[in-house]
Amino acid sequence: MQLFSSLTKVFCDRAPSGVTVSDAVLCRNEAYALQAVFFAPQAQTVPVCVRCDLPLTVYAVGQVTIPRPEVATDGDVLGTAPGQYPDVLWPIAPTGELPVSAGWHSLFIRISGDLTPGTYPLTVTVGGESASARLAVLPVSLPSPTLDYTAWFHCDCLADRYGEEPFSDRFWTLLERYFRNAAAFGQTMLLVPLFTPPLDTPVGSERRTVQLVHIRRENGQYAFDFSLVGRYIRLALDCGFTAFEMPHLFTQWGAAAAPKIVAEEHGVTRRIFGWDTPSDADSYRAFLAQFLPAVRQFLAENGWLSRCVFHYSDEPNETHLAAYCRAREGAAPFLTGCRTMDALSSYAFYARGLLDIPVVATSEAAPFLANGVDPLWVYYCCGQTHGVCNRFVRMPSYRNRALGFQLYTARAAGFLHWGYNDWYNTASAVLIDPFSGEPAEADAYPAGDGYVVYPGADGPLPSLRQAVFAEALQDRRLCELAASLSSRDAVLSRLTADGCRFTFDDYPHADAPLLTLVSRLKADIAARL
Repeated sequence: MQLFSSLTKVFCDRAPSGVTVSDAVLCRNEAYALQAVFFAPQAQTVPVCVRCDLPLTVYAVGQVTIPRPEVATDGDVLGTAPGQYPDVLWPIAPTGELPVSAGWHSLFIRISGDLTPGTYPLTVTVGGESASARLAVLPVSLPSPTLDYTAWFHCDCLADRYGEEPFSDRFWTLLERYFRNAAAFGQTMLLVPLFTPPLDTPVGSERRTVQLVHIRRENGQYAFDFSLVGRYIRLALDCGFTAFEMPHLFTQWGAAAAPKIVAEEHGVTRRIFGWDTPSDADSYRAFLAQFLPAVRQFLAENGWLSRCVFHYSDEPNETHLAAYCRAREGAAPFLTGCRTMDALSSYAFYARGLLDIPVVATSEAAPFLANGVDPLWVYYCCGQTHGVCNRFVRMPSYRNRALGFQLYTARAAGFLHWGYNDWYNTASAVLIDPFSGEPAEADAYPAGDGYVVYPGADGPLPSLRQAVFAEALQDRRLCELAASLSSRDAVLSRLTADGCRFTFDDYPHADAPLLTLVSRLKADIAARL
C-alpha cells in the first residue's frame, strides 16, 4: 500500500502512477486530501483503519460507467473507450470493514476544519498493510475567498431524481444537504429560482416548474409572495453561501422569448409566459415593470441586494445582438445600480456596454484580458475540450487543479459552471444515471460535464473532480496569502519560474509541477511567519 496525492486517479485494472506522499504542510483552514492505494487479489472484505489527530473524512473511491467512446478530445485524457472510470466518493467510517472487488482500490482521505498548528502523524492500515505520513499545520490561515464561484443548482433535477414535489418538507431537507456539500467544496454563489430558470430547454418545451415566487394576476396587476425565496436564501446563508444570482430574464442563446413563469389567476395556476411570449412583448414588459421593482425591494429590505447579480440571457453572440438589445430594454431600467452578468465570448458584444460583468469561456478570454476588462469572470463547459482546463471524468486531475493558478494570474473575479447537479440529457427531458451510464446518445455531454455530485440515497455523494476543484480554488487563496506576505510580482515570479505562464492555454500537463508549486508557496509563507 502507498499514499498518493489527491490528483491520482486509480483504475481497478492497472497499477497506479502519480506523486506519492510522505509529508505535507497545511494551513489552519485548508482542506487537504491524499489517497491510500491498495491491491486486493480477490473479492473480499478488508479491515480499514485511518488514524490522525486531525478532523478527517474517509471515502472509498468508486468507479462509474461511461458507456460511449469519447470523440471530442485533444488526446490529453485518461482514456477514450467506454469503461469504468474513478470518480464518485463513497463515505466510510475511519475504522471498519470495506468490501472490495479484485483489483486496485483507493481511499480518499480529506482533512478539513479549524486545524491546530503542530505536527501530526497519519497512519492508514488496510488488511495487513500500513502506510504513514507526517502532516505539519502552519500557524496561518488562508484568506477568505475573494473570487466568487457558482455552479448552477438545478432544483428540478433534485425533485425528479428523488421523486419529491419541489419545496415539500423532504425536498427542503435534501436542499440543505446539497447546499452544505456545495459550500463545503468551495462554492460561494447560488442560483435562486425566482422562476424556473430558462436553461438548456429546447424551443417549445418546458422544464419542471421550480418557481419560488408565488404570483397572482388580476386585471393586469400582479401580487408577489416572496416567502419561499426568503426561506431559500436564508437556508443558503446558513449553509455557507455568501452571494446569489437571479435567473435569466430571457431565454438562452438569443433572448428570443420570455422564461416559463406561472401565476394564479381566478383560482387557477397556469403558465402565463414562455416560448410563445416574445422577449419584447408588451405583456412581458408590463410584468417586468412590476416584478423587478418588487424583487429589488424584497432583497434590499433583507439586506441581500448587494450580494446579488442579475442575468439577461445566457450565451448571446453577435447574431443575437438586436434581440438581446430589445429584450434588455424592457428590463434594464429596473436594474439600475444592480450588477448584471451574462456568459458571452464576443469582446465586440461586451464592448457595447450592455452588461456589467462578462463571463467568458476560458478558450476565448484572451481579448478580454488584453483589453483589461475588470471585473472579469470565466467559465468552461462542454465546448472547452482542447488545450484548456476542464473537469470531465475522463480528464487527468491536473487539468482540473491548474485552474486555480490561472484564475490568480488572470485576476479573475469569478468562475461560473452550468452544472452542479444536472442529471438530465442534453434536452433536459430524460434523467441520466451518472453511476451506471448516461444515455448513449450522439449529442450527449462529455461525462461529468453537467454534475460534480452524485445522487446518494439521502443526499449528495462528492466526486474526485469536486474535491480537486476545491483544491484549485484554495491554490488561488494560497497565492493571495503569499502575496500578502511579499508581493503579487513575487508570487507571479514563483508561478512562472519553471517556464509556465499559467494563462488559460498554458499549464503543466502533469501532477508533479502543480504539487511542487504548492509546496514552494507554502515554504515561502513559512519563511515569512
